Amino acid sequence: MRILSLLLTSVLLFTLLPDLAVSAQSPEDKVVELTNAERQERGLQPLSYSSELSKVAEEKARDMNNNNYFSHTSPTYGSPFDMMKQYGISYRRAGENIAKGQPTASSVVQDWMNSTGHRRNILNSNFNRIGVGYYEGHWVQMFVYSKADYTAKDPAPKNDSYDPSPKRSGWQYYTVKSGDTAWEIAINNWISLEQMKILNPKINNLGNLTIGQKIRVSGNQYEVQPGDTAWNIARKHGMKIWELQVLNPQDETLGSLHVGQGLYVR
Repeated sequence: MRILSLLLTSVLLFTLLPDLAVSAQSPEDKVVELTNAERQERGLQPLSYSSELSKVAEEKARDMNNNNYFSHTSPTYGSPFDMMKQYGISYRRAGENIAKGQPTASSVVQDWMNSTGHRRNILNSNFNRIGVGYYEGHWVQMFVYSKADYTAKDPAPKNDSYDPSPKRSGWQYYTVKSGDTAWEIAINNWISLEQMKILNPKINNLGNLTIGQKIRVSGNQYEVQPGDTAWNIARKHGMKIWELQVLNPQDETLGSLHVGQGLYVR
């Protein structure tokens, strides 16, 4: 179902079974290796592995699984930018790729490379470090450009509590504050203005927001079922085909869906 090792070993075991020890590569390490192979094949510098950034990526993967969501915006930590800052990660530029359901590191990297937006992150010459997380079928790549040496820290506890619900949970909405613009809200929540318009069909003018207004910044996730087509999925959720495509730019064509594939819907 797809939507886009032992750390310590004895000297004796390593001596007797060198081939086994060498082959014990984690899925996360394999993703880093394959990602750098794609970059080097195109003349780009390899990314340096960051254990600190990987700690954040692993927590993001765990958070998606435990809180039953699939989105760049976490109900627990906010945007990837917010989450990195909470863990003490400093950067000048940052990006994130996520995926769900791919059985191997090779298949998830291939899926990312087949998607324009995800491939752009992997081949971005402005990044110099990578962190990778994997948990229960959820994959996360985090990229940054940073010259700082840092040690990831545990995030400060939040005063509010998260109460997940199957529909329209509170984390999918942003409350407009003084000085906010639609463009800034969209950028900070990793969506485009066009996606924001589709998610908020009852708001006629995003250029005239009011303080306290609720803006939806994330779609619901739909899992493709046997017999589904893009047309009937769009119709089922009160959308047009082109709107479904805009909410799912990671899928360059909706004409060849597969069972278990994840799509964002309104």
